[in-house]
Amino acid sequence: MIDSEAMNWDAVPNPGPMPGLFIKYLHVDPVTGFYTRLVHAQEGWSDHRLAHHPCYEEAYTTQGLMEYNFGTLDLGTYFFRPARVKHGHFTSMEGGCTWLLRSDGELANWYTQNEWVRWGGEGVNYGPNGLDDSPHPATRWAHSTHDLAQPWRTEEDLAHLTVSWQFQKDQGQFDDPVRPHGTGADPSLIAIAKALDAQNLQGGHGDHAHDHSHDHDHDHDHEGHDHAHESEDAGETREVIDLDWGWSGKDTEHAAERTDEHAHNWGAGRKWKQGDPIPAPILSSMPVRSRSRGRWDGDGM
Repeated sequence: MIDSEAMNWDAVPNPGPMPGLFIKYLHVDPVTGFYTRLVHAQEGWSDHRLAHHPCYEEAYTTQGLMEYNFGTLDLGTYFFRPARVKHGHFTSMEGGCTWLLRSDGELANWYTQNEWVRWGGEGVNYGPNGLDDSPHPATRWAHSTHDLAQPWRTEEDLAHLTVSWQFQKDQGQFDDPVRPHGTGADPSLIAIAKALDAQNLQGGHGDHAHDHSHDHDHDHDHEGHDHAHESEDAGETREVIDLDWGWSGKDTEHAAERTDEHAHNWGAGRKWKQGDPIPAPILSSMPVRSRSRGRWDGDGM
């Protein structure tokens, strides 16, 4: 039996988040790292980044109000979040916020900024006007994290998130200023433009000719365009473009992730220790929703 009322609130020891987050450890398994704890965010505490972890998290809100990329966490809200799913953009509202929180292993915070996703497909028997069983060409649709906001953050929210950004900057961390989703250039469209440009430069035009003189001016970023080598194709020299989008998440996944007993569920936590590669977030635009009564916003959970 633990008298949690008699326990002191300890500042969260993990480096990274700005001050204002406090914890009471109710139970920690010394072997697995499984823990139960109370977590309290002071009014005004915020974090402008998205985080993912090697373990699952589930929580029940016992007091207060917080906004995050999925909307509102208010009294009575419960969520279960699989391992490696991105979540964040936290702002703690009037009176702060308190949760009873559990995870199935030691928590590590891995942060992402300037995130973007675009995904889509073609609806065969449905479209923007609903069900359509008549013979017709498939209707293309697309969704982006950029499309999910109108932008919905209030001026107060943005002020809190900017304080979080300033804290990271004051710690000497590289970080970009806060920009709410739905504003500025859509990063996914810029990425698509760069990919199409690279495809064109590599000769992916069908049968029509292309002038490789490169006299035309590209307004978009040239980062990732490495013109250092060429290839021989049927006696013709062709420029090969290395389009570098950084490392692939597959490069750092668990060695047995696609073959072990959890292969059906990439949200299952797997043993991670200091020094191991950081597993990338699960590639997901909106695969799982937290069970909340709040608004839905953002990708991941």
